[in-house]
Amino acid sequence: MTRSQGILDRNHALIAEIDQNHASRYPEGLQRNVVLIRELNENLTKVGDLYEELSGAFMQRVSSAQSVDPELTRNNSPDGENRWETTEREAV
Repeated sequence: MTRSQGILDRNHALIAEIDQNHASRYPEGLQRNVVLIRELNENLTKVGDLYEELSGAFMQRVSSAQSVDPELTRNNSPDGENRWETTEREAV
């Protein structure tokens, strides 16, 4: 999470600089925006990859927890959402 937060912070700075360059309409700033937008795009891909890894790791832990604790079950709620719940014995 800290890696993704650092990238998101950098993206915030990039967007501010891109906006400033766009507002100024100076040719140098607009040319620089090309480089900045490429970096922003690469960063967005990195953050997506990091969250994908995080999601995979979470699912592995949930799967491991299920195999260790057979009383952990997956229920579908009435609103169609999948929720993890424990059996009544464990909840009491």
